[in-house]
Amino acid sequence: MTSASTTTAPASWRARFAGGAAVRLESLIVLAVLCVAMAMLSSAFLSVSNILNILLSTSVFGVLAIGMTFVI
Repeated sequence: MTSASTTTAPASWRARFAGGAAVRLESLIVLAVLCVAMAMLSSAFLSVSNILNILLSTSVFGVLAIGMTFVI
């Protein structure tokens, strides 16, 4: 008995990462749309104090993410 074996060539790096790039781009577009919508709905959304509050509240998660990157 003989069996036929087929081999497939590995996908190029560009083909492997193209799907992930599309997802990241969609996420940025959604974020931009949300920022524009919130800026239209509230006059205080793009104020300096609000941006500083957002940065302050997310800084803990940023430090944790950097630490996890070094661990991985």
